[in-house]
Amino acid sequence: MVAPPTPQQQDALSLVLQAAGHGLQGDMALYQGEVFQGQPTSLQDRGLITQPQDQSWRRAWLLFLDGDNAGQERFVQQAEGGGGVLRWQPPLDFPLAAGARFVLFRDYRFAQWLTWLNETARNLHYPLDIYVPYDEGRVRYTMPEPIQRAGWLHNVLIGPATVAYTSPEARSVRWFHVNPANVEGDLYLVLSRPLNANQQLLFRATPPFAYEHQTPYTGLHSVLWPAGRDPASQPAVVPPVRLFVLGAVWRSLQQKVSNLAGQPRQLWQQNLERCARQYAQACAEWGPKEQGWEVGYTDDWYPAGTLSWTVP
Repeated sequence: MVAPPTPQQQDALSLVLQAAGHGLQGDMALYQGEVFQGQPTSLQDRGLITQPQDQSWRRAWLLFLDGDNAGQERFVQQAEGGGGVLRWQPPLDFPLAAGARFVLFRDYRFAQWLTWLNETARNLHYPLDIYVPYDEGRVRYTMPEPIQRAGWLHNVLIGPATVAYTSPEARSVRWFHVNPANVEGDLYLVLSRPLNANQQLLFRATPPFAYEHQTPYTGLHSVLWPAGRDPASQPAVVPPVRLFVLGAVWRSLQQKVSNLAGQPRQLWQQNLERCARQYAQACAEWGPKEQGWEVGYTDDWYPAGTLSWTVP
């Protein structure tokens, strides 16, 4: 199996902040601040001081990032621009200390952004190579984890046991395609004859980052374990950040447009279309790249009439 890299500070909060503050979200979609003075139902941030009548952040969602109140959300009921004060109900569970960091979301609460991140993870697929070694006399192979559906399988190759398909050395040997007809539904692969001791199977697939029932992003600092990976024994991965961010932006703009009418809807529809184009382009650039040194046969994976599977 090709092991993905370790996480690099791309947790749920990082992805959400990039999506909520994306240029296509317009002005004042996101604000990151620090408490100057705090109470269980209010805070003052000097960075929010504008004009006495300014209530730009009224009806925004407030998320606390650290301290005892980390992860708590409140709906801003009053905003006093002259003093940089925000008020909400119900009270926080713990005292609000000076220096605590927070985020203001203009449109949607953090929990909704997590929902869109999880939807994106379930709809994006990642390239995965799984090697299965020689097993004497074996011709039937169940689909290896995390390939649970034949539709996620691009092809099956047979090559030398000591060479990785994506390594430079792979250019000097031939890899043979297994006939897709040998794949029985979503269950298993059947070869017409066993491998020899010098060969291995390679399953090239693109499983989703999350299965339908999975929600990998559940809190501020959730990171991604792709579908089929064990958090107890395998590392998390760095997702394709641009894809995940654009996926969340696209879903948020769809929601925003659905709630508008008239000229505002037309203006936001333009941003939605721009986002859709960027998202489609990013999706097209993502995925496995064909190496171009495979050899295939119409009836099976080896040359017809040969007595051995050495390279012809």
